[in-house]
Parts: sequence; C-alpha cells; structure tokens
Amino acid sequence: MSLHAVFFIVDCLTMFSALLLAGGLLTSRPRSLPARLAALTLLNAAAFIAFQRAIFSGWIPEPYQFDLQGPWLIVPQVMMNTTAGVFMYLCFFLFQEPGTRFPRVLTALFVLETALEDLLPYLLGITTRPQSSGVTDTDSNLALYLIFETLPALLQSVFVGFALYWTVKDWRADLVEMRRFLRMLVTAVFGFNIVSETLLTRVVIPNDDILMLYVAQGYTAVLLVLQTAFIVWLWSPVRSMPATLTGEPVADDIDPMLDLDYAAFTAAMARRVYQEPGLSIASLAAQLSIPEYRLRRLINAKLGYRNFNQMLHAYRVAEAAEALADPEKRHLPILTIALTAGYQSINPFNRAFKESKGVTPSAFRAQSQRSG
Repeated sequence: MSLHAVFFIVDCLTMFSALLLAGGLLTSRPRSLPARLAALTLLNAAAFIAFQRAIFSGWIPEPYQFDLQGPWLIVPQVMMNTTAGVFMYLCFFLFQEPGTRFPRVLTALFVLETALEDLLPYLLGITTRPQSSGVTDTDSNLALYLIFETLPALLQSVFVGFALYWTVKDWRADLVEMRRFLRMLVTAVFGFNIVSETLLTRVVIPNDDILMLYVAQGYTAVLLVLQTAFIVWLWSPVRSMPATLTGEPVADDIDPMLDLDYAAFTAAMARRVYQEPGLSIASLAAQLSIPEYRLRRLINAKLGYRNFNQMLHAYRVAEAAEALADPEKRHLPILTIALTAGYQSINPFNRAFKESKGVTPSAFRAQSQRSG
C-alpha cells in the first residue's frame, strides 16, 4: 500500500469519526449550546480535511484527490477558517458560568477575521493559493499578504489565546471533576495543536512547500487518535454523553465520607467563614482538615454548585439580602453590608447581587422596606 493510500484512509476515517461524534452530540443534547459548538468544531475539522485534500491536489495522485471547485471549495474553506473562533466560543460557554456575557468586541473580530480570510478575497478575486485562478496572488503583494494572510492568522491566535485563558481561568475553583479534566485536555492537546498548526501552515511553511501536506497529515493522524479514543470511551457500556459538554451540573459518585465532610462544612458556614476576604477552596479545605478533592465533590454533589466562587457568592448575597431587608439596618451603608459579607469592594458585590436577585442592592432594599 502506498503512502498516499494510507493518507487517504486516515483522512476518510478522521472525517467519519468527526461526523459520528458531531451526530452523537447533536442527537443526545440538541438544546445544549456547548454541545452544538462542540459538534460544529468537529464538522469544521471534517471540512478542514476535505479542503486540504482539494488544495493539495498537485501533490496527491489522482485516485486520492477531492475535486472541489467554486462554491464547493469556499464552503469548507470558510468552515475550516472559523475553527479557531468556534473553539473560542466553545471554551467560553463550556467553562464560564451561566449568565456571563460573551465580549462583543471578540464577536466583531471574529466577523472581521472571517471576512478577511475568505469572503473578501473570494469577492475581490484575490487568492492566497498560487494554484488557483484568482486575479491577484497575495504572495506577490506585501500589503495584501499582511491583510489577508498575516492579520487573519494573528486573529486566530488571539481567539485561541482567549479560549485557553477561559479554560485555565478559575481552574482551582471548578468543582466538577470531569470539567476540570476537560480543561486540562483542552489546554494540553487542542490548544497546542490549533496554535502550532496555525503558525506552521500560515506563517512558517510557504504555501508551495510539500511540507504543508505532511504537516497536515500528521495533525490529521493525531486528530484521528483523539477522536477514536473519545468514541471508544463514550460508547463503552458504562459511559454516556458527558453532561459537562452540555453545560449541565455534574454530581460525582457519593463518597462514604460525604456526610462527615458535610457536617464540618455546615459548621464552618454557620461560623460565617465565607466572610473571609480572599477565601479559596484550598484555604477552606485546610481549615476543615478535608482533602481539596473531597471538598470539591461535597460542594458539587451535595449542594449542586459547579464553581467555588459561585457558592461563596450565594452565601454572601444571602447574608447581604437579609441585612438589606432588616428595618433596623436601613441606615447602614450598602458598602458596609458588602464588606461585612466578605466582598472587598462594591462593584463585585453589585454584580453578584443583581445576578442572584435580579435587582440592584438599593432596589432590593427599597422593595423590602415597602413590603415590610
């Protein structure tokens, strides 16, 4: 069997496994935004492979080529080049807490990157591929190369950077063990692959170098291994589609020590340990003499919180709301109430309170005083 035949089989198997996983996500969790974004990422990966096989046709024997022309080529190209942006959205909605707004400026940059990468060159007859029949080749014009090649590549790196930031952010405070594992997987594998492949294929290796083909095939083989491992894990008799990919809470297995840990935890909350500024899950675990992993499991499985800071906000806001509704404390400044509850400034308190109660602290106090 020739090397190109092996490459062709690897590409077909990778596209099939990507489509299989995407279908599994969409059918099992059709209303979940993280599941939809994960499925779109997989579909983009399949389109990426098809596009590569089409544009590398000059290096591939005819029996193994994908003959894509015109719109049939621009569609997978657009899908391929939106992968970094979709990956950014996926990491945001997968790892940030519900209710957090996605930055609008990043959406605008995502639209700009897509336009510069594919749509404008297609409409203006500008090509980034010497093999194609475009009017102008970016390699022959420095300004066009910077606008339509370098800038989109930099924007894609920015998107992946934000994705990895949201993945790492609040890692220690995450209470869901499966989601913590996904954070590590995304950071160590997918983030590295996307960044390195983007830099290699867009910045380091020239478009007309056959190394592009071998680099692409190497990353495709890695993707096939990852997808195959996930399929085997997913469809094993004891597994089901991870709720972590759907944004739903995940309760870990019940630990025999859970009740004893819960008693120590509730006693600490009764002492209002949550009022301590800068309280972390590590410091609370040390105070309770409980291993950190068991404390995470306790707060997630027993109380239903997905994030340690989310739990802290709940206790602090509840205490603040009680003080704001107390007629005897109506002259107490809101800042004093916030500081007493454990906040170090007024802005985080206002955001947490409004997110929890739906109104500002001052509006809540006014409503409570009128109803009382």
